[in-house]
Amino acid sequence: MIKKFYNEEKGFYDSVFFFAVFRMIKGVFYMKLETAKRWLILFYEKIQENLAVLAELDSTMGGDGDHGENMLRGMTAVVNTVEPKEFASTSDLFKETGMLLLTKVGGVSGT
Repeated sequence: MIKKFYNEEKGFYDSVFFFAVFRMIKGVFYMKLETAKRWLILFYEKIQENLAVLAELDSTMGGDGDHGENMLRGMTAVVNTVEPKEFASTSDLFKETGMLLLTKVGGVSGT
């Protein structure tokens, strides 16, 4: 079953559930740093491809239709910052990613 999610051409798992190769040690999941960095870049590409869909979903749910643009702004900052940078750990990569998204995305958090 897992094999059907593997994309030979891209060299990684495609589905949301199998978006990265995890290893389990003592009940804790972790992701390799290179895999996490690649996943962030692929996520950025998906945001670019789906700007109109994200705007439509935002509008449908009572928003102002800017969710796609906000996510693109945030993920552009993430990719531009993390792609060339070396990180000591996956945790450091995600910490920096989270802070960039908090400062760049904007928008409303809850209503």
